[in-house]
Amino acid sequence: MFEEMLAAQPVDYSVMYVDMNSFFASVEQQENPEWRGKPLVVVPYLHSNASIVAASNEAKANYGIRVGMKLPQATARCPGLIAVSDHPSVYRDYHQRIMAILDGFYCKIGVRSIDEAYMIIPSYARTKNAVYALSQAIKAAFDRELGEYTKCSVGVGPNIWLAKMAAGQHKPDGLTVVLLSDLMEFYGTLKLIEFTGVGRRMARQLYARGIMNASTFYAQSLPALRSSFGVVGTKWYLRMRGYEVDLDTPMPPKSLSHQVTVIGNKQLGPVAAARYIRRLADRVSARLRSYGLGAGQVSLFVRYEDGAIWHARSSLGGQFGDTATITNYSLGLLDQSGWHGRKVRLFAIAVTQLAAMHQLDLGLLAPRTSDVVLSRTIDEIRYKYGPSAIGSARELGTDLVPDRIGFGHLGRISKKP
Repeated sequence: MFEEMLAAQPVDYSVMYVDMNSFFASVEQQENPEWRGKPLVVVPYLHSNASIVAASNEAKANYGIRVGMKLPQATARCPGLIAVSDHPSVYRDYHQRIMAILDGFYCKIGVRSIDEAYMIIPSYARTKNAVYALSQAIKAAFDRELGEYTKCSVGVGPNIWLAKMAAGQHKPDGLTVVLLSDLMEFYGTLKLIEFTGVGRRMARQLYARGIMNASTFYAQSLPALRSSFGVVGTKWYLRMRGYEVDLDTPMPPKSLSHQVTVIGNKQLGPVAAARYIRRLADRVSARLRSYGLGAGQVSLFVRYEDGAIWHARSSLGGQFGDTATITNYSLGLLDQSGWHGRKVRLFAIAVTQLAAMHQLDLGLLAPRTSDVVLSRTIDEIRYKYGPSAIGSARELGTDLVPDRIGFGHLGRISKKP
């Protein structure tokens, strides 16, 4: 595999990376003109314990407000801060519109998250003039078709990793090109923990080996990195030199989970607790079906207000992806949890032992046909009309597990040559 990578020498201007700036917050400002130019944050719910999931450019630049900061800390820095609850369906709509715009150009598209995508530039367009023109055309299309507040930063490099790193250098609305001849200079401006893919744990491993900065990491020989990190070290050696080792090879998840924080009265009665579990099971099973997977095991986690945690798992006796099965086993675990009379802070459901449903012996392991048909029909309605378009009658008037959206990897690759 690595011999094949080495045979494909890196080439400048091979990849363009498009990173939407402060995406959720910018969409809110685009949709609500009265918020434009003002510090704004997006939170999953309007509560004093909420963590910020997006901050506008004004909030970042003028007040140092960042994603993950608690709302009280942010408002202390900026008393006039505007806080809004998120609108996942609106962000998904913008994402689809962004992808439609990018698909209109001549590149193969790979989606990295709801607000990031890379573009593989064809060989005939790998020139400075061509990529600058492409970048300006994309930015102009966003202004024209999405609105002036949906800006993006663009990075260009010989591989996806370097292009992504470049896109993060000049925000908002920037354009940065990293050339193979400029790698040492580029790495000299970065800290190790600013490398995409280097977390604190790996940074500590590098520090322990005397690799204290990005330039020293880049200067390591292939044998040294291979000796220290094995295959991962080989990939880092190639990645830092512009070889492509990060093309998407979609892999099914090994587990799926969903959680919700209990808001308001945490002293739950049996009906309220069961509602939380049903909604969580509904979300998890829908995600299972979206991957074409079934689960062989379900786990329930309960975190109490005093910090104590309870969890247990149950084997499903086969592979199931329908809502009824996941719900029933989850409710069975809830009965075992001993939550009665205690204040609950958080519920979470996880499913593991996943397998593709088409690989299973449906005659022995699949749930009842009616359950499968019903679950898939509900999925289709929600896909078309939104996640709250249909649900169980007993859940009417409740929104205990609101729609949420993340920045995780989406794995979509266009089929352009």
